[in-house]
Amino acid sequence: MVVSCGGSLAQSFHGKTKNFPIKIGRLHIRVSFMGFRSISYTGIITRRRCILTTLDEFLEPLLKGVWEVAVPKKDVTEPLGPGWERSMLNIPSPGTIASYRKGLYHAHETATEWRVHLDRRDPKVHPVWHLIDDAPLLLMIGGTFRALFMDVRARNTKEELDEQKTTWRMLLLMGFALTATGIFIGLDPFAFFEGVVLIVIPLIVVAAGASILIRGSLFGRRSGATWSRILLGVGIIAIGASLMLLPGELTAGLIFLLLASWTFSSGIVSIKRLSRGRGGVPEGFFRILGIGILSLLLAGAILFAPDAMITILVEIVAFIIILLGIVLIGDGLFLKRRMQRNDAGA
Repeated sequence: MVVSCGGSLAQSFHGKTKNFPIKIGRLHIRVSFMGFRSISYTGIITRRRCILTTLDEFLEPLLKGVWEVAVPKKDVTEPLGPGWERSMLNIPSPGTIASYRKGLYHAHETATEWRVHLDRRDPKVHPVWHLIDDAPLLLMIGGTFRALFMDVRARNTKEELDEQKTTWRMLLLMGFALTATGIFIGLDPFAFFEGVVLIVIPLIVVAAGASILIRGSLFGRRSGATWSRILLGVGIIAIGASLMLLPGELTAGLIFLLLASWTFSSGIVSIKRLSRGRGGVPEGFFRILGIGILSLLLAGAILFAPDAMITILVEIVAFIIILLGIVLIGDGLFLKRRMQRNDAGA
């Protein structure tokens, strides 16, 4: 469910949103969905509250059981206040152009509004628990597909035509290249997985360690954590270098063990949250139940059928790459037709 402070109330389940006007005064919300009450919230909406110009002052409903608050950008005239930081790693969300965090608050900026929800774990304080509780593997995969499908035609084409320097020929070339790459990966998933395990993952770990090391040496004085960042960066670089030296089978086993631990922990945490009842799960009781059950099943499949899971996971990656290629091809053809119409009109 979503509460919008721009003079209307919006309820949203699984990406479907319905807006309806609200009256100024006391607001009592009781929503039934699929036979159960998902959210019950009582509060005061005043005319003063709906013209506040800072994002933080719209977030009070999140502390009272509302899952997400949607605030139109036209109602927020001031920039984000102190404490908000740009977040680079997030579960993909349709229409999102940037994400920011402030403690447990997680804001997604779209072209027209701010969408803010409350995480259960602060990634800066509890990164592992945040990954388990707020970002299960299934949500990452599902969010990626959902964002790709919903954003195919959601972008502002006029802005792309005015600002985009890449020609339609380059878009087509990149699209065909990605599509061919996805097909190639799908035809031999084990070879792709071996390359990822032996080359890509160690390089990513080394790069992450180097980034932390550089930030610690350049900006540590400002944050007061110079030596801790340097030591952490050196340690992560050492781990990445070690992965390059380990046999591929051992590295693959460690990766699968981590994935199984991640999904199993997410499943247990999700199932445990259901003990609070439907009113204590603002994201949706059956949604969390499904995530919990599927996470446990996925963890078991990773442990007991690793070869099959390699094929499935790599095929998912291949499909995402192919889908990206198709999106670029479609954008290139659309841009070509638009340019041809503009030339004909000139």
